[in-house]
Amino acid sequence: MYYEGIIREDSPLGTLVRKRPEVAEFDEKRPLVLESSDNDVGLNAVITYSMVEDEDMRKVFHIDPSTGALLLVTSLDYEKRSHYFFHVKATDGGGLISPTVATVNVSVENVNMKKPVVQSARVEMLVPTAPGVLIHQVLATDADGDSLDFNITRGNAQEFFKIGKRTGEIRIGKADGFSGSKHVLEVAVTDGRFWSLATITVHVRQLVRNPEFTFRNSTFFGSVIENSTKSVNIMSLTVVGAHMNERLRFQILNPNLHFGIKRTSGVIFTTGKKLDREEEPTHNLLVEVRKEKQKKYQNESTFISSAFSFFLLFFAYILSYIHAIYYLCTSIVRISIYISWRKQTSIANENHSAVIMHFTLGISVREKRGSKRSVEIHFV
Repeated sequence: MYYEGIIREDSPLGTLVRKRPEVAEFDEKRPLVLESSDNDVGLNAVITYSMVEDEDMRKVFHIDPSTGALLLVTSLDYEKRSHYFFHVKATDGGGLISPTVATVNVSVENVNMKKPVVQSARVEMLVPTAPGVLIHQVLATDADGDSLDFNITRGNAQEFFKIGKRTGEIRIGKADGFSGSKHVLEVAVTDGRFWSLATITVHVRQLVRNPEFTFRNSTFFGSVIENSTKSVNIMSLTVVGAHMNERLRFQILNPNLHFGIKRTSGVIFTTGKKLDREEEPTHNLLVEVRKEKQKKYQNESTFISSAFSFFLLFFAYILSYIHAIYYLCTSIVRISIYISWRKQTSIANENHSAVIMHFTLGISVREKRGSKRSVEIHFV
């Protein structure tokens, strides 16, 4: 026999396990009772129920030996354990045990018992800005695993900000007329039963433009065909004033599903998601470009690595040359090779460095009679 029961995780001790409802609503509060039959009469027909499992399971549920009903004897926690499996045997008054045992599966019903935990934060934003720019994502968790809803309940009377109901992302809602150096937002997070509050303080700072480089235009215009699923390049954002080979990084501050940007080239492209002119005829993107910081000795390290590789090739060539001389000079008894190298480094400025490497390759050739010939090759 197989029995299924259910019990709420906040049930008090002594609560009866309910029979899991199937279709009819009137079965929802019906207790789970094990059943058996015996052909004997009198005392021999009296059936007693008991658990087969060890003491650990008996610390959670108690089975009434005469009725077969299950009672809760400890507190439950759905997040720690959501199901209990055990077996029950039946014994008649004559001491005979049923040849089969009943399998019982009790499910713990999850109950919203804990408040969400949400983190307050202090963030910074730059102006000018544009609608859709991400300011902050509110971090919140729920121990019960319930889905959470986010709302701005205070500090947003002018609707400069908006928040994703499910994501908790705070973005710019209205950029026109944006004012104020600080905005204090109260964000409420709920799991449907409990509420928690967080304070998000937004400090506003005026953007200081880089005097070294800037976009060629303050506004760029482009067009694209609607209903297309192809990813196509629309335009390239030109930057003037940057040094040759200077590493720049582009980023869309108010991204959407329709457009993207290549981080190193500044090319705006469509993602392939269909655009509908009747639904939204224009899209405004706010793009930021930054100079990527480079390590001071990066060029020097690269040069050293390249020079060392070249030196190994040069050294291999010299060895092959020595090998040829060995066979040509029959009077040679021994060839000794000595190699020395030194490095000088001069740094022209913060971003550029020059490395001068000196290599000396000496070949000492000794004759049988004790005379000495030497050849010295300098490589700079």
